[in-house]
Amino acid sequence: MKKFFMLVFCLMMAVGSYAQREHLEITKDQLPDNVIEFLDKYYSDSIYNNPKYFIEFEYEFRPNAPIDDFEVHFSNGTKVEFNKYGYLTSIDCGRGDGVNVNIIPPFIKNQIKRYNKRIVDYNIDYDRRNKKPLEYEIDFENGFECKFNHKGKPIRD
Repeated sequence: MKKFFMLVFCLMMAVGSYAQREHLEITKDQLPDNVIEFLDKYYSDSIYNNPKYFIEFEYEFRPNAPIDDFEVHFSNGTKVEFNKYGYLTSIDCGRGDGVNVNIIPPFIKNQIKRYNKRIVDYNIDYDRRNKKPLEYEIDFENGFECKFNHKGKPIRD
């Protein structure tokens, strides 16, 4: 019987400490300034009308949970994500247009010109402090993907 109560107690503790992710829709002016500048520069075309802005956070029954990232969803299926500091982390074009190649750093853009395919997914991995890019991953419409380190050297899996 003690084992049963101990098991119930452990389950209650596990459920009580369970962290949940939450998305909350916000307005554009609630985004960090660098995110707004990025969106105005690369996503001001009329095809990106009526975007929805979200923050994602993880909470453990806390009212003031810290923000994990910002997401922008466009009506054409494109989703752009930024970390809590407002640095670009990913672009997923879904069924939308390809990634604007001007977003990609020049030292990588010069290497991928030869593929001549639409980029459908672009991801940046950052260091532990989420401020310095460590790795870039690019996925093309034909399923080919390539990775580069922060200096633009290809990474082999």
